[in-house]
Amino acid sequence: MNDTLSITVSDTAGYMPSADSSLIVSDTVRHAADTVSAGISSFMPGSVREIMPVAFYNQEDQSFLFVLIALALIVSIIWYYIPERLTNIFSLSAKTILKKSGEKGMGGPGIAVTVFFLINSLITASYFLLYVVKHLLHKSVFTDLNDWLTMAYIAAGLIVFSIVKIFLVRVSGFMFGTGDMAQKQQYIYFNSYNAIGVILIPLLFILLIIESTGWLYFILTIMAGMFIYRWVQIVVIGIRQLRFNSFHLILYLCTLEIIPLLILLKIFM
Repeated sequence: MNDTLSITVSDTAGYMPSADSSLIVSDTVRHAADTVSAGISSFMPGSVREIMPVAFYNQEDQSFLFVLIALALIVSIIWYYIPERLTNIFSLSAKTILKKSGEKGMGGPGIAVTVFFLINSLITASYFLLYVVKHLLHKSVFTDLNDWLTMAYIAAGLIVFSIVKIFLVRVSGFMFGTGDMAQKQQYIYFNSYNAIGVILIPLLFILLIIESTGWLYFILTIMAGMFIYRWVQIVVIGIRQLRFNSFHLILYLCTLEIIPLLILLKIFM
């Protein structure tokens, strides 16, 4: 009687899976040990390890901080030596503008100082518009240009915009016989530019440090308030000097103030 438990190798050959000798089985424990030893050796004395610096600020934004510091230093020096002569190039009061009506010029601090404050307002306003477009509207105005060249194009656009607006004010003053009113409105324009430029220096400095969207909206609110105040002063001068009625003043503001501003906003948006 055969033993039923005895099974020959030949009987089970068809049922046993064949092993593939071409497969390579890696030792995970050995690889883990190699990884740990490599990590430890990289921190040993004498080992070379590359450390990549991480920049938290945009290079252009960081460079503009030094520009703001330089502008603030120059403004402080000028304000220290001739504070009483700066009122004429910063005042937006209709009373002050009308008081100077009999004087030739505005009795300001001089051409050099006046030009500096206009350049300061151009630099700060151009960078502020660039910052709004990049961080609030999330649009790249010129994709192939760096921030400095883009700011130069924005500054050129602001110059052209201001020249055209002042030209229209002069033409309207000539056509309607309101040349004195046009001159006072031009004074208000330049004074508002100077004031905005000085106010933007500390505001932009804080904005570049904290990079807060809420602070950006706060600056936009201040700028909007200054534009509204400028319009109010123009209306006051028109009522006191030329006896315009409200309808004509509304048409005047829409033609020379509000519509050009809306066109500028449309271009950037």
